[in-house]
Amino acid sequence: MSKIEEKIYSCTCPVLDLRRKPEFSGDLYKQDHLQESQILYGEQVKIIKKSQSWAYIELLQQKKWENDHFVSYRGWALLDYFAPCDLIKEKFVLVKALEIEGNHYSVGCFFDKKQLVGFDSSVFRLFSPLINNDRVCFLQNFLEPFMGTPYHWGGLSSYYAGSRPLTGVDCSGLVHLLYRGMGIEVPRDAHDQYLFCHLIDLKDLAVGDLCFMQPEGKERVDHVMIYLGDGRVMESTMEVNSVRICDLEHRLSVYSGLVFYGRIP
Repeated sequence: MSKIEEKIYSCTCPVLDLRRKPEFSGDLYKQDHLQESQILYGEQVKIIKKSQSWAYIELLQQKKWENDHFVSYRGWALLDYFAPCDLIKEKFVLVKALEIEGNHYSVGCFFDKKQLVGFDSSVFRLFSPLINNDRVCFLQNFLEPFMGTPYHWGGLSSYYAGSRPLTGVDCSGLVHLLYRGMGIEVPRDAHDQYLFCHLIDLKDLAVGDLCFMQPEGKERVDHVMIYLGDGRVMESTMEVNSVRICDLEHRLSVYSGLVFYGRIP
């Protein structure tokens, strides 16, 4: 295993698995505890070290809570799908999936604007934070592509049938991608999203706020849902193995653990 300099690289394929160990993922939707996350086209990383065809990397757009502060997500990914790049001052994020030259690019992929010349401007936007009213409008218009998306452990990509690696989202991956579309970087995992939020009361829930579940006897949040207003939430859940919209009151009536509510700053 050789160490290399911490240069900035960019992901050059539509979606790439991030693994806990340098081992390939399978072809079935199941709990795979080696699956950490996924890396989308245009995400920037630092390569910390390499081993044969694998690279151990830091993801600059995905964070987690560690030792009382947020740090970059780390894991193993295939080395061939990264190229040196400069930090992009002005980047554009896909808010709808896009097909380019036979490749399917997920919501959340990053592009330089010159790469998007000729495409409908409704499928991408400048990566800059939306204010509250605009967040509501965004969620009303860009939820549909995720409906019915398979639940995918460690998934962070909009679904495309037959794709390899597998595509889909877990609960926190859905939240992460929706907020990325709004120009807001939030942590990757549910518990870290909980730590990132300002906690609020149930009565104060507004569109875009998050609802967190913590099982009885556990010390960490393990599920997150996004509030859509009118008592409804959207979630990616193993219960039905897909993304769905459901009634919050009913959802909580059959849950015996702790529930918290939070607002992204």
